[in-house]
Amino acid sequence: MLTHNAEFKQIFMDGKPMALTKLQYKVLSILVDNAGQTLSQYDILDRVYGGKAEVDSRVVKVTICNLRKRVAGISTIWGKGYRFDQ
Repeated sequence: MLTHNAEFKQIFMDGKPMALTKLQYKVLSILVDNAGQTLSQYDILDRVYGGKAEVDSRVVKVTICNLRKRVAGISTIWGKGYRFDQ
């Protein structure tokens, strides 16, 4: 089970803090905070960078791929985006 402590900017898996890069933390916290909702890669990019940077959307794909190696429950919704279900 994942829990997000926004105050300390940490995500816990089964009560233990996860070691994440800044980008992994931001993407995973967005997914956890919006569990059950499908978010497009552009929604995620906008929330991570605030629409202020021109970033390749593949950044989200690669980050999600790396997170899936460590976290169960991240799904691809074909043609729509990504969803986290606990």
